[in-house]
Amino acid sequence: IHRRGRPTRDDDELPLTPTPSLNPSPNPNPNQESGGGDALAVPAASSFAYVDTPDFRYDGWLAHNEPRGAIGRAEGDVLVIGGGVSGTAAAYELSRAGCRVTLVEAEPALGGRCASRRFKDEPPRSPNLVELGAMRFTESLFVMSYYLDRFGCVELGPSLGSGLGAPLILTLTRRHVRGGIGALPLFPDPGVVVTWLCDADGVVRWDGQDAPQGFETVYYGWHALATNGIRRSDGAQAFMAPMDLRRLLQRSASGDGGALAAATAAWQAYITAFQGRSFYGVLHELFTGAGPYEIPGGQPWAFDDFDKFGTIGVGSGGFGALYSVGFLEIYRLIINGLEEDQRILRPGVRILPEELVARAGLAALVKNTQVTRIHGSLQEGFRVEYEGEPTDALTDVTFDRIVFAATTRAMEITTNLTSDAALLDARVATAVRRVHVASSAKVAIRIRKFWEDGDDTPRVLLCDNVVRQIYTLDYGAQDGTAVAFITYVWDEDATKQQGLGASSENYGVDKVKLYQNLYAKLLTYAERSPELAAWIAHIVPYTRGSANPGDFADSILYVEWQSQPHFNGAFKLSYPGQDRYVQTMFFDYLKADPDSPAADTGVYIAGDCIAYTSGWVDGALQTGLNAAAAVLTSTGTLYGDAHGQSPMTINKDRFDYFPVPVASTTKAFRTAAASTTKAVNGPGDE
Repeated sequence: IHRRGRPTRDDDELPLTPTPSLNPSPNPNPNQESGGGDALAVPAASSFAYVDTPDFRYDGWLAHNEPRGAIGRAEGDVLVIGGGVSGTAAAYELSRAGCRVTLVEAEPALGGRCASRRFKDEPPRSPNLVELGAMRFTESLFVMSYYLDRFGCVELGPSLGSGLGAPLILTLTRRHVRGGIGALPLFPDPGVVVTWLCDADGVVRWDGQDAPQGFETVYYGWHALATNGIRRSDGAQAFMAPMDLRRLLQRSASGDGGALAAATAAWQAYITAFQGRSFYGVLHELFTGAGPYEIPGGQPWAFDDFDKFGTIGVGSGGFGALYSVGFLEIYRLIINGLEEDQRILRPGVRILPEELVARAGLAALVKNTQVTRIHGSLQEGFRVEYEGEPTDALTDVTFDRIVFAATTRAMEITTNLTSDAALLDARVATAVRRVHVASSAKVAIRIRKFWEDGDDTPRVLLCDNVVRQIYTLDYGAQDGTAVAFITYVWDEDATKQQGLGASSENYGVDKVKLYQNLYAKLLTYAERSPELAAWIAHIVPYTRGSANPGDFADSILYVEWQSQPHFNGAFKLSYPGQDRYVQTMFFDYLKADPDSPAADTGVYIAGDCIAYTSGWVDGALQTGLNAAAAVLTSTGTLYGDAHGQSPMTINKDRFDYFPVPVASTTKAFRTAAASTTKAVNGPGDE
C-alpha cells in the first residue's frame, strides 16, 4: 500500500512478494487513469530534510563537523535527565564538545523506549530479542543511520528468514555495515510477506502482488491519494502528491532554493486546509465525495470500507484506532518516507543509546534514579532533588544547564518542570500538558519457527478484533525458535487489552492471562478457514526446560507504556489542531539564541514526544541535538555546516499551524501551486 516497488535483495534474502507501489507502471487499477506520478518518480533514497523543517538536514550537519570531532566547543556542567536515545545523543555530543555531563536515568537500564529485551530463559548467545518500543526502521531515519554507520555497531547476522550465520548477542558488536539502515533486512510488514486479513467479511490470504480480495476499493484509493495527491472535482491539482513533495525536499537538499520554496508552499497548503481535521474526517471527505475533490482511485468508499482501511492501514498495520488523531500527523509520515521499506535491526535498537553513552566520556552516569524537582535558575545555576541511592554526582551539585529528555507525560507528572516559569515558559508548559500522548501495548512470545526459508507461509495477520496484528520475526536462532508479536495496538485497543489481562490480585496486568485471552479471541477466526486454524496453532509460547508445558510465563514479554513509571505513555500523536503545540515545544530550544525574544531559562526539553515525527527514532534524535545546540550556543560555540546552518538557524516560523481561515483553501492553494509547478518538474520537465 505504501511502498515504491520491490526492494533489491541478496539471493539469500527472504523471498518477497512484489511490494505494492505508490508509483506503479503500469497503473494497477484498470479503471483509473494514470495521474502523472510516473513523471515524478522519486529517486533512490537520499538524505533530505523532513517536511516540517525543510531547511535543515541534521545528518549533513553532523557529517560536516565529524572531522572537527565535535559540533561545537564549550565548558560547564550539564545535567541530562533521561537515558533514552534523545538524552544519550545530547549527552554524547555535549561531552565531545567539552562539557562535563552527568546523565541520570530513572530506569535500571539505558534506552527508554529503545527497549530491546530478551526472554527470561533465553540462552546467552541466542539472537532472539523483542523490541517492546521502536521496532521498525527506514532509510529515511537519516540521523539514526548516520550514527549506526559511523559507530559500526550493527550486526547484520543472517538475512531475515534464512536461519543462517553466526549467533548474535545483544551487545556492542563493532561490525561495520555500509549504508546504515538501508543494509538491514526487511521487516515482515503486511504485503511484504504473505499476510492473513480477517474481518467481518471473511478470511483473505494476501500474497502482496495486487490488491487483497475485498479490499480493492481502499487499496486503490489510498494508492491514488499517495501517488497523485488531491485533485479538484474538475481534475485540476489541489494539493501536491506526497511523493512529489518528497522529491522537492530531495532537490532542496541539493541546494535548490526554488524547491525549498515550493515544498514550503505545498505543505502550508495542506496545513491551511487540514490542520484542524482528524485523519478519519479528511479520508471521509476525500473518499465519499463529500468535498469539492475528485475521489482518489475513482471509487467512493462505503461505510464498511472505512473499517477495512482501519484493518489494513497504510502498510504497517491497521490504523483504525488512530482515526481520531490529526490528519497531518499521519500524512507527514508518508511524505517523510517513514512508512516505507521498513527494516529490522540486529542486535536491537537499544544498542544505539548504549553506544552513545559508551563513547561519550561522561562525568557521571547515574541509573535507577528519578529527578523529582529542579531548583534554581539560569543565573544562579540548578540543583535537583531525586529519588534513589544517594550519590555525589547529584547531591549538592550545581549545574549550569539542564537537558530534560523524557515523555511529555513524565515532564508533567514526575517533576515541577511545567509548574515553574523559571524553568519552562508558560506557553511551552501548556503545550507539554495538552498534547495527546498515545497508549500502546505489545505482547511478544517465543515460538517454534513453523515456516521454511523461501516458502510462502503467511507471516503476518491483520484482523478487526482486539488482537489487531500479529508479526512473526526470524532472528536466525540455531535452535529453530523465533519471535511473534501476538498483538501490537494503540490507544483504545491498548485500553481494552489492559482489561483483558487485568489481575484481580493487584489490579495490574497478568501477561499470561492477557496472552490466553488474546489467543481465545484469535481462535474465533480459526472457524472460518482450516488453513488459518493450522496457522494459529503455531502462535503458542515455546518453553525451555519446564516440567510443566503450561508454564510459559518466561516465554512471554509484555508492555503497556501508559502505566509504566517514568513514561506514562508511548509517544505523541497529535489530535486535530495540536500542531501548534508541537511547534511550540519543538522550537523551545531557540530561546538560547541571544537574539531570541523568548527568555532563556537554561532548561531545554527533548524527547520524541515534542517532535513532529514522534514514535520514530529520528524524532527523538533531532530534539536531543536541538537541546545540545542550545547548550553550546548559550555556553560556548556551536559550529554550523558547510553553509553555516545548524539547528539554531532553522526557521521556526516557516509554517503557520493555526492559519486564519480563508474563503477557499483550494483557491489559496491555486496560486501557490502555479508557482511550484516548475520547481517540481525541474528544468525541461514541464
